[in-house]
Amino acid sequence: MQRTVKFAKYLPEFGWQPIILTTSAPPWREADVSLLRELPDTLPMYRVPDFDGSFVKRLIRKFFLRNTKRAREGSAISPKGGPATHSRVRRAWANFVDTWLLIPDSCIRWLPAALWMGLRVGRQFDVIYSTSSPFTDHIVAYFLHKIFEKPWIADFRDPWTQYGVYQQSSQLRARIDIFLESLLLKASDIVAVTCAATARSFQDTHPSLPQDKFVEITNGFDADDFELTCSPFSTFTIAYTGRFDSQKNASSAFLQALGEIRREYPELVPEIKVIFAGSFEERSRVLLEKWSLEDMVELRGYISHEESVKLLLKSHVLLLTLSDERGVNLTYPGKLFEYLAAQKTILSLVPAGAAADLIGDMEAGPIVSSENVEAIKETVLKLYHQYKRGDTLLKIYKNLDRFERRSLTERLAQYLDVVA
Repeated sequence: MQRTVKFAKYLPEFGWQPIILTTSAPPWREADVSLLRELPDTLPMYRVPDFDGSFVKRLIRKFFLRNTKRAREGSAISPKGGPATHSRVRRAWANFVDTWLLIPDSCIRWLPAALWMGLRVGRQFDVIYSTSSPFTDHIVAYFLHKIFEKPWIADFRDPWTQYGVYQQSSQLRARIDIFLESLLLKASDIVAVTCAATARSFQDTHPSLPQDKFVEITNGFDADDFELTCSPFSTFTIAYTGRFDSQKNASSAFLQALGEIRREYPELVPEIKVIFAGSFEERSRVLLEKWSLEDMVELRGYISHEESVKLLLKSHVLLLTLSDERGVNLTYPGKLFEYLAAQKTILSLVPAGAAADLIGDMEAGPIVSSENVEAIKETVLKLYHQYKRGDTLLKIYKNLDRFERRSLTERLAQYLDVVA
């Protein structure tokens, strides 16, 4: 994660030497190994494997496929226990594993090896710092904190039980997550959050937590990354970086608005270009075909952070989408700060909340409801006509220094000094 890499990069300037404990196999589909070039080769880094649960899933799948085949062969004799039954059992088993075995998340498989390595290197550190998600990281830190009696800062890049994506189908499992959340929040010496609204949400859920336990250290941008000279695209270009999923209403609404522009103003098709850099879900590709957007949209796939910054600097407008779901109003998207650093107009399809408030305070660009496809279409056209008239879409944002990675790391170092 950029946040952690940048902290590791700048902490030595403020008297702190990072020691990294991480996995040898990133749990996410995307991993930008180019970011490691920013860290010195002498940085102590301990990588441990996690227990690979995929082979268990393969065994389960193989078992059910074998039994499904037998069921098909015997279906003429007995209609019971056919493929549909086994499919339901397989789904039920997968749900059982996710709900009752992978607590608090799938990275719990990492716990034994991480704890073992933490015990080996525990004499080297003065303060423990853990960051989530995955929330398993905090459980590792909790045990090391208890064993070595060293101070601990728990960093929450996002909310936990307050976030819609973490809602559980089982009330009992939800109670377990809330218990773990309370345990970890109370045990840590300081809780760092990326948005003050997240801290308020934690306190609403756990009223006994003191307010001064929480500190806000937002995500940000590294000024070094933006010391590039890039000529803008010759065609009006809107750029989006990160995971794009049209199942979210804001993303779907943008594609629909783009499709209506194509239908109503076919002469603008070669004049307007949208570039998506990052994961682009298959259901989003279906919408591209539905709206015949292949000649207006370019899919670049996952690119390095350096290439991502270049894309931001060369584009004219940057697209930000957030769905109106539980917990989204409590956070700032990490990409927002790099969007601001690029000093371009931001087209925001976001609900009321922390992100909308910051965008409004910075006067970063239009904020449009994802429910209003017509308004999105008109806003895109307005921005295009501004570009054609020669009106600048560049922005000069004030007080950006507070979001610079070096300044944010200095804040972290101050809290490390406090707990140490």
